[in-house]
Order: sequence, then structure tokens, then C-alpha cells
Amino acid sequence: MPLEAFSQGYETRQGRSTVGIRCTDHKPWSLYVPITINNFKQVVILKQAATRNKILTEADISLVKMNIKPFFIWLFQRFKSGKRQNIDSKPI
Repeated sequence: MPLEAFSQGYETRQGRSTVGIRCTDHKPWSLYVPITINNFKQVVILKQAATRNKILTEADISLVKMNIKPFFIWLFQRFKSGKRQNIDSKPI
């Protein structure tokens, strides 16, 4: 039974979408499966809160793999609302 995955013809990089699965056998069929696409990247985070004007060292930061989708939602909402200052503040 040969199975084939297919898309709707548009590209989705993150968020909710569907993927089609079809069988091309003598009795063909297809179904659509809902999926959620997340975008994980290595990001730099502080290990603990830092005071203003503190010079950060390697001991203060850490690399972690995170889903960056919530950050882009936060950033979009900031720009949409006109709050463009303090972009470096904590998003969540």
C-alpha cells in the first residue's frame, strides 16, 4: 500500500496547518491530519536576573533550545499596539 504525504500547495513555516495523506493503491483514499509547526532555535538567556549596567560574562548566560514562536507573537503585538520602545525587555 503506497502512502504519500502532500500539502495544500502553500508553505507554512510555523503555526497550525494540515498535511494530506493519500494512498495510490487500487482503492485510492486520502485524509487530512491537523499539525502544529513550532520553530525551535538556540537562544541566549540569562541564568539569573542582572542589574542595570552590569557587564555580562560567559558565567551569566546560557544557550538553550526554545520555541521562538511566542517571542514573534509578542513582538508582533508590540509593533501592532505602537509600543516600539523597550524591545529588549522580557517578552513573557
